[in-house]
Amino acid sequence: MSVALQNLTYAREISPRIITRSRNSQVKLIPVSIRHLADFSLENVADMICIDIHEYGVDTSIKEIRQFCKRYWDQDIGIAPCIFALGSNDVLNEEELWAISQQMEAAGGIFYAWPDRCHSFAEAYNVLADELVANYGALEDLDTV
Repeated sequence: MSVALQNLTYAREISPRIITRSRNSQVKLIPVSIRHLADFSLENVADMICIDIHEYGVDTSIKEIRQFCKRYWDQDIGIAPCIFALGSNDVLNEEELWAISQQMEAAGGIFYAWPDRCHSFAEAYNVLADELVANYGALEDLDTV
C-alpha cells in the first residue's frame, strides 16, 4: 500500500524504549527530531537514536547525522553513536534512495525501511524497537555472568 507524504507522522510524542538493561544501566532506543539532534546528548554510549528521515528530508538528515557522529565519535575507544534513520520506500524517490545508499552509512547512520504493514514513523519505530528487544533483550542477565 502506498503511503502519501501528507499522511506521515513524525517523532513528536513517542517515548524512548528500553531495549535491554543490567543492574547498573540500560540501553534505550530514543526518538529524536532532526531539529533537536544538534543539541541532543547521549546519556549512555550504547543508546540508539532514531530519526524520521521524512521530517526534514534525506539531505538534511544525512547532514545532521554526519555532524552528530563527528561530535560523538571517540577514536580512542572506537565508539560511534548508533543512529537509525527510518523512512518509507513508498515515499522516497529514486534520487533520495540513491543518496541513502551512497551517503547514509558513510555519514554514520543506518537506514531502516518501514515494514510494509507500517504507515507512520510511530509504527515503524515500534516495530524496530520490538525487533531490537527480541534480539538483545535477553542480555538482561549480563550482571550475573
